[in-house]
Amino acid sequence: MDIGLPVALVVGIDHFVAKAITRALLEKDMAVIGVGEEAGDLQSDKRFELRSGVNEVEETVAYVFDLRQETAAWKKAATDGAKLEVLLIDQEKNTRTLENSLTALRVNWRIFEVYEVYGVEMDLECSWVGSLIVSAVLNKPLTLPKTKTVRPVAVEDVVEAALRACFLSGTGEERLVYAGAEMETEEVGKILRREAKMTKEEVQREGERIEIERETVEESWSKLRWVPTRAFQESIEETLQYFFTIADEVGRKKPSQIKTVEEAARKYVVEEVVEKKKLPYEVVAEEETRKTEKKEEKEKEKVEKKEEGKLAWVRPIILPTTPVEEEEEGELVEEEEAKPEEIPKQETVPKIMATKNIEPTKPVATVQVTNLVTTPKRRSGVSWGKVLLGVTVGMVIAGVAVMGWVAWQVWQVAVSVQTIEKSIQQQNWQKATATTTDALGKIRVMEGTLMDWGVNGEINQGMRVVDEGLVVVNKAIPVMSEGQQSLI
Repeated sequence: MDIGLPVALVVGIDHFVAKAITRALLEKDMAVIGVGEEAGDLQSDKRFELRSGVNEVEETVAYVFDLRQETAAWKKAATDGAKLEVLLIDQEKNTRTLENSLTALRVNWRIFEVYEVYGVEMDLECSWVGSLIVSAVLNKPLTLPKTKTVRPVAVEDVVEAALRACFLSGTGEERLVYAGAEMETEEVGKILRREAKMTKEEVQREGERIEIERETVEESWSKLRWVPTRAFQESIEETLQYFFTIADEVGRKKPSQIKTVEEAARKYVVEEVVEKKKLPYEVVAEEETRKTEKKEEKEKEKVEKKEEGKLAWVRPIILPTTPVEEEEEGELVEEEEAKPEEIPKQETVPKIMATKNIEPTKPVATVQVTNLVTTPKRRSGVSWGKVLLGVTVGMVIAGVAVMGWVAWQVWQVAVSVQTIEKSIQQQNWQKATATTTDALGKIRVMEGTLMDWGVNGEINQGMRVVDEGLVVVNKAIPVMSEGQQSLI
């Protein structure tokens, strides 16, 4: 850590809001000490250090962001003369006692309350927003709050407001309540269903939320001089994208490989995906059953063909007459069954069949033809050969249809990739981001559809490679955009 930089202490670094604040502080060329159990990718930054407790922090700090309400952090701020900000995230709490405790320590404090915050890496248990995201990712019926309106706010706006609460003058010993712009609850549900491409239309209005006073929120906006700028539709898309990626990664693993994937913050999504992982194994079992049934069917066909071969000698003696000829000649009258000794030899049969006009005075020929046609009756059952031929033709047609659909989807994605490349070259970052997101959606629809059809192997592997490539591009676009702006 570079001690020459101003140092900020962030207590509760495990929380996604704390991580977002830390990244913003690092961008402002500050050194940050995080207190908690894990900090993810932040630990790769040389200006950041992770400690397990406040008592391990010996450096003098200038700012303290406390998400755990730890008295040790407040005392550290008082000792170092640092500005202290206590953050309450979706916590309905009487702050009067908290204010008195902070005032008694003679520390430069402010309380920053945030409600209905959402974003990448968020804890899905924290509020009704987290529950909605779980339902959207898993395509389950949405449970919306009972209230007519809600105030969801993106984590990016929360970070900006939190920094202003600490850095701006005139915020000392203030209770600031921050939330998003008011919007219709039903509109939230519509946006989630559209952005997550949900097929479940059911919506329940049984969710609970903390009531937020409109006047208090707008007063805090005025003091901080920061009104939320990120639209719900824009920012929720990024959040859903993140959790779809997590669910997809978990879905590709065997149940035995899944431990606590991404820790408790994502456990609900992971558990649901693990439950869904049972489906592919059931499909495999069904495929094995179908293979066994087909094998038994083929054996049955062989036996039937063998039995049918025993009667093959009677086929040449079927009359080759048409219905018209039969009307002209008159119907054949059945005679008494021929005695065994009266049946002519087999070589005389073609002569009888070749004779059109059979006279009644020749009973042997008449009886022979009639008896042989009626006694070994032609089977009226199913012709397994025709059934097998029909099934084969159907499978070929289905295969051609599937490959045609896959080819069309791949072509669309290829066109999107070319558009992304051109947009990046033209520095049209907005179009590049939109096209990348659209291409990711198409790829994931293809993956899901082919998995539902039981198609795996190289096709799915290829799409996963493209999926991962598009995810990397989607993350790189904002970096390239910022780099271009900095050069300008």
